[in-house]
Amino acid sequence: MKYYDITQIYEKGMLKYPSTGEFNLVFDRDYDLGSGMALSHFETPTHLGTHLDSPYHMIEGGKRIEDLELDYFIGKCQVISMKHKDFICKTDLEQIEIEAPRLLFKTDNYQRITHGDFENVYFMPDAGEYMASLGVKLIGLDYFSVDKKGDKSRQAHKSILGNDMAILEGIFLQDVEDGIYFMMCLPLRIRAIEGCPCRVLLFRYEDLENYLEKKE
Repeated sequence: MKYYDITQIYEKGMLKYPSTGEFNLVFDRDYDLGSGMALSHFETPTHLGTHLDSPYHMIEGGKRIEDLELDYFIGKCQVISMKHKDFICKTDLEQIEIEAPRLLFKTDNYQRITHGDFENVYFMPDAGEYMASLGVKLIGLDYFSVDKKGDKSRQAHKSILGNDMAILEGIFLQDVEDGIYFMMCLPLRIRAIEGCPCRVLLFRYEDLENYLEKKE
């Protein structure tokens, strides 16, 4: 069955927001250490790589990851290209037919960061308010923050999370065409956490239907 894995690989030296800590993998036991087995542990910031933000990330008293129903993360989503823009605002979104409660935005961010330019495409606060008014549950962006790099006001985060939506950051959409998909995006089940790494898969509905028909 065809699917798109839009998750970043966690590894030493991975692309990340400049101020975010590093991923670190340590083998406590390994074959070349004479252990006869492999046993490792890793350390990672919760907002490194492909990850989810819950409202509590920016909103005191807001929902944490465990408080968000899985319906936020599983179901119909829409991939939308916003190329050649420095930011996304309400006016931009009004020109688009929004067809899903989960929206993933494909911008010039991937091209920028792979060339060492971290001045990102970001959301204006009115974009978050507008999407909330449409009943959107989750907003995804191909960068590690929905705010402009260095913006300490974090108004984009607050406008989205303050409306009880979730944010999916650090997705890689360069190989995904615009359109409607079925998304599976599952965070680890960790108590009290405000953000969490996740694995994100996109399926075309026709591919899912064909797969299920063959299995029946």
